[in-house]
Amino acid sequence: MLIAAVPSSASSSGAMPIPALFDCVALRARLTVSSCAARWCKAADRLPEPWDSLSRCRNCPIGARHAGIEFNAVEAAADAWRLVCCRCLRPSERLIRGKHCISCYNRDREARIGKNAKGGRPHLTDHLGTCAVAVAAGGAVELITAHRVTGPVEVMVCAARTAKAGVTFGRPGRTWALPIDSAASTPDKD
Repeated sequence: MLIAAVPSSASSSGAMPIPALFDCVALRARLTVSSCAARWCKAADRLPEPWDSLSRCRNCPIGARHAGIEFNAVEAAADAWRLVCCRCLRPSERLIRGKHCISCYNRDREARIGKNAKGGRPHLTDHLGTCAVAVAAGGAVELITAHRVTGPVEVMVCAARTAKAGVTFGRPGRTWALPIDSAASTPDKD
């Protein structure tokens, strides 16, 4: 929402003109267009920490427009996944190895060791396995195989973080290649 400003010619006292302000929903504040653009540029230049006030300006389409930069929704979406745990999908300010929140890292560590704090077998051990996901990006299809994951969603979230363009996920197809000689010499077993 743009708030009307008094033009400098209408000011009879000769005071400084009042700049146009707008309501920034992300910051819950009134800003000038130039300060919004400056905040967006600072947030784009360096990666702000989650507790920094610039973190809300990082993927703001309004700030990009005020700065005169074309907003890239794909990069903004990948950046939004930057602080989400791949396993539990909860936002976390601290990710261990850039992948798991502290809680999921501790459960994964227990599963690797084979026992939890009470000495029992961790339940997560039953749910971990190997998963393959086909990722199509930029016209090329790549097969990503991950070990010790809970499922394809964990692999997809990790792949979405590093995306530079739009990505599509799918189940990997199967290709059966039999040598001609062995296929012909193998009798049919009914």
